[in-house]
Amino acid sequence: MQISFDLDDTLILYDDPSSNEKLLSGEILREGTTSLLQELAKEHELWIYTTSFRSPWRTKFYFWLKGIKIHRVINQNIHDEIMKGYSFPRTPSKLPSHFGIDIHIDDADGVVVEGREFGFDVIQVRPNQENWIKIILQQINQKYANHNILPRFINFTFNWQQYGSYPERSYPFGLPRLITIIRKDKTLAAVINSNSKSSMEIEWEIEWIIIPEKIIEKLFIVLKEINAYNQHIPLTKESKKEGTYLVTDFITGVYNNRSFHILFEHYEPEQNMNQYGEKLYYILHDIEKIIREEKKK
Repeated sequence: MQISFDLDDTLILYDDPSSNEKLLSGEILREGTTSLLQELAKEHELWIYTTSFRSPWRTKFYFWLKGIKIHRVINQNIHDEIMKGYSFPRTPSKLPSHFGIDIHIDDADGVVVEGREFGFDVIQVRPNQENWIKIILQQINQKYANHNILPRFINFTFNWQQYGSYPERSYPFGLPRLITIIRKDKTLAAVINSNSKSSMEIEWEIEWIIIPEKIIEKLFIVLKEINAYNQHIPLTKESKKEGTYLVTDFITGVYNNRSFHILFEHYEPEQNMNQYGEKLYYILHDIEKIIREEKKK
């Protein structure tokens, strides 16, 4: 799995007289940090996600000197840059799911709240938390066990939610389109339909449909082309006209133990997609068309 750590008040404590662990920068590591990260690095990919402006390459180098390989460091500059591609009503301080990170470890209450709001997993350890290493390992091992159960039964999941709104509104209107695709020997799509029985009551129904293998193979190609398993490349051009309709496709999934997270916001009828956005748009359109045709049978 991909696991990220916050630095200040999580791995770095400025008032921990019991710790003899230090980075070359002189910053004091929480007692047990080195052994914990070395152990996790045997099976997982480690990241640093910090709201500080520390140099990524220096931070990686400092941990490398401690025998710890950090795959990537996300600092405030990088975070601010990727947030330009989103139009959230409230900007999160961190968004690990954008980078395909499975678990983020942080001390802040606000990040825990953002995890629930924006859909990413957080393990919280406070600066004065006792048995903090045990807490982290227990929760990671539990999540890792669940992470590895899925491939025994299916090797691909694709969860697609689509919302409609106007750019000037802070929330969508109407009900979302919800489609989940799973694949092992066959590929099945679970289409979740909503029917308004009254102004206050909604009835939900689920319908399973077999999806042709060839369309899923095309989907795999598009996911690879847009770099979905890491930080996906931009899918739209910077353009917006007043009165245009905003369509938000929120996509998450796992393929062969590699997770992906895509937030695809584009305007209708302006079609402000770039060439990669068009590829994703048309493959989603083809999936929707197949589902619509199968439902007619």
